[in-house]
Amino acid sequence: MEALLFGSNVIAMHAVKYIKEKKIRVPDEVALLCFDETDAFDLFYAPLTCIRQPIKEMGELAVKLLLANIDNRNAPLQQASFEGELIIKSSSAR
Repeated sequence: MEALLFGSNVIAMHAVKYIKEKKIRVPDEVALLCFDETDAFDLFYAPLTCIRQPIKEMGELAVKLLLANIDNRNAPLQQASFEGELIIKSSSAR
């Protein structure tokens, strides 16, 4: 099975419009997945499978790191990892 993973809701929305226009059958011809979920994708005949991210926690850490960097411009860069949750919907199910 071919699959497309979109990095944002905006890109996924444009792709869904194109896929619908070209009459590509989801998930028979291609599976669709995207980061983050939005209710708009539930309006598509095959709601999109998504990777749910902890947006609140990501934002809180981003602000904390930004403020720490403002206080100490020589602070080393930091990297963080967050666990996502795969929400399987009909755009990737057979």
